[in-house]
Amino acid sequence: MPLTFDSFPAVEQYFVAGANEKGIAFAKVLANNSFAMLEYYLSLPPNMAAYIQNDRSREIAMLQNIRYITKMYNQEELFNEVDSRLKILTE
Repeated sequence: MPLTFDSFPAVEQYFVAGANEKGIAFAKVLANNSFAMLEYYLSLPPNMAAYIQNDRSREIAMLQNIRYITKMYNQEELFNEVDSRLKILTE
């Protein structure tokens, strides 16, 4: 089963439980899935923008949540990775 936006609470629960390696692994999969979707959305013709706006916003929100949670649980390396990739895609 693919990890999606609905899977995000599991990431925080791993960090809360002290299972940082699992939390990082889940967060990386979720981030990579969101980045892949954003790259796909950006590859679409401009006339499709209105049709995918909600989906695009959801993926950006996922990445912002991952940034927040990794910052909160002192996962600086993953925070920086997600933050820099997100800035590139949203500029």
